Amino acid sequence: MPVNRYYLDSPLLENTEVVLTDDEFHHLKNVLRKQSGDQIELVDGKGTLATAVVKEVRKREATLLITEAAQEKPSPLFIQLYQAFPRQSKLDWILEKGTELGVSEFVLFPSERSEKRALSKEQSRRAKLLTVSAIKQAGRLFLPTITLLDQFPQECKNIYYGDVSGDARSFPELLSEQKAKTIACLIGPESGLSEKEMTHLQDGGAIPMKLSDGILRTETAAVAAATFMSALRTRSL
Repeated sequence: MPVNRYYLDSPLLENTEVVLTDDEFHHLKNVLRKQSGDQIELVDGKGTLATAVVKEVRKREATLLITEAAQEKPSPLFIQLYQAFPRQSKLDWILEKGTELGVSEFVLFPSERSEKRALSKEQSRRAKLLTVSAIKQAGRLFLPTITLLDQFPQECKNIYYGDVSGDARSFPELLSEQKAKTIACLIGPESGLSEKEMTHLQDGGAIPMKLSDGILRTETAAVAAATFMSALRTRSL
């Protein structure tokens, strides 16, 4: 884990000064107790990794001088995880672990059996903070986007979804045939998808699959799906 790394949603250019505020500043000043002259790393969530020197630490912000910056190319494979709103604790787990595994976009939506229907402003803020923390934890340079829908996904062609019937093929087997540059998987809520939603997926061209021989909890299914999808990146290297 890169413990000396901070997120800044700002261009990171060599020989320029930037200002760190809010949660990342709190971590720098009060947790790691950085002082003038200390060297740190910065990421912008868009592929840039920069080295910076702390110039000044004030009451609510710190001024940093960027000394080096390098840009990483994004992966050619874009991974989408469609997740029906689960309980907050499970959503936290899914966002954190999914980010660590390299999910490119989380698409959160209400399902007929969802225990929650939307995210509050504070919950949305918390969701982003979790993903920021996770890219630093995992040493990743790209921050996933979080898209919030107010209804069940209407366009579902070529989206994989969990089906416990005997006819569905295993997800790893299906992925072995994957050629597209974008791959998406839909996970239902704790109580599962409704019959109406399953019919909508089938009629809309979604692809049934199995993640396991058993029935997985929603957070387990999400992490398993993200794991299988992220393995495609290793295969393409």
